[in-house]
Amino acid sequence: MTGELVRARRAVSVVFAACGAAFGTWLARVPAVQDRLGLTTGQLAAGLFGLAAGSVVALLLAGAVITRIGSRAAAVVGAVVLCGGLPLVAVAPGRRPSSRRWWCSASATARSTWR
Repeated sequence: MTGELVRARRAVSVVFAACGAAFGTWLARVPAVQDRLGLTTGQLAAGLFGLAAGSVVALLLAGAVITRIGSRAAAVVGAVVLCGGLPLVAVAPGRRPSSRRWWCSASATARSTWR
C-alpha cells in the first residue's frame, strides 16, 4: 500500500467516524428537540421522513457532485456542514414551526450529509 492510499483510507475513516458521531449525538437529542420545539408526533415524523428523503436525494446526486468538485472537497465540505449544522438544532428557538418549515429544515440537514 502506498503512503497516499494509507492517508486516503485514514481520512475516509475519520470522516465516517465524525459523521457517525454527529448523527448519533443528534439522534440521542431527538426527544429533547421535540419537546423544545413543541412538535407533535406527526410533525416529528414528517421531519424525520424529510431527513430520510433528503438522504436518498443526496445519494442520487453524490456521484455528479464528486465528479464536479472531487471527493476530497466533497468530503470536507460535507463534514464541516454536518458538524456545524447539527448543533444548531439543539439551540433552535422554542417556537412551534409549521410542518412545512420543519420538513425543509430536516431535508436541508440531510442533504448536507452527502458532501
